[in-house]
Amino acid sequence: MLLSHVKSRAARKGRFPFCPPYGNNSDSVRKRCESGNITRRIMVAQRPISPTHRSIHRYYEQVAALRDQRVLNEMSVRSAFESLLADTAKLRGWTLIPELSGKSGGALIRPDGTLRDRNSLPRGYWEAKDTQDDLPTEIKKKIARGYPLTNIIFEDTQTGVLYQNKQQVDGEFHLGDPKELAALLNQFFSYTEPDIECSRVLTPTAESVDLSNGGSIPPPAC
Repeated sequence: MLLSHVKSRAARKGRFPFCPPYGNNSDSVRKRCESGNITRRIMVAQRPISPTHRSIHRYYEQVAALRDQRVLNEMSVRSAFESLLADTAKLRGWTLIPELSGKSGGALIRPDGTLRDRNSLPRGYWEAKDTQDDLPTEIKKKIARGYPLTNIIFEDTQTGVLYQNKQQVDGEFHLGDPKELAALLNQFFSYTEPDIECSRVLTPTAESVDLSNGGSIPPPAC
């Protein structure tokens, strides 16, 4: 269902960027290319981030440079993880927006980063602390202020903590280990909230339902 849905959307918009131009008698070639192109785009989007990914390599280079300069405050050290998130978010079709303000329970909150998808829906959050802070204590403070726990990373360049669906996931991630850093990113980018997942279900339209005998358009399956 997902493949046919994505293909029909792309066809309506006429967007198959990997396919070459066609002549007047190339319908069969075009169809084969578009079919393969959609499959390719889905596989690329779901490919996990490797511990050897260039964005992770650049992250460690930036962290090392900051430590060489004895930079420890949050505003400075967070730039490395911000660049990492911004780069890897593009693989998922998300965009990192720094310091986006919002309200939670009447209180103003401002995560260090909010990640949105192409439909401007919030898909995740990120909050950085510096290495001199006690990360568990700082997390408790943010939770008390109403920070969203749907899908959020808390980190201090040494340790990462991930909350999804209001639950901490897999303990702590040691960010100095490329495998654990990659695991954190993959878990973060793979999460989909139930209401967003539901919105992906194709809902029948009036054109596809016979209304002549009193039929009606059924609600979404979820």
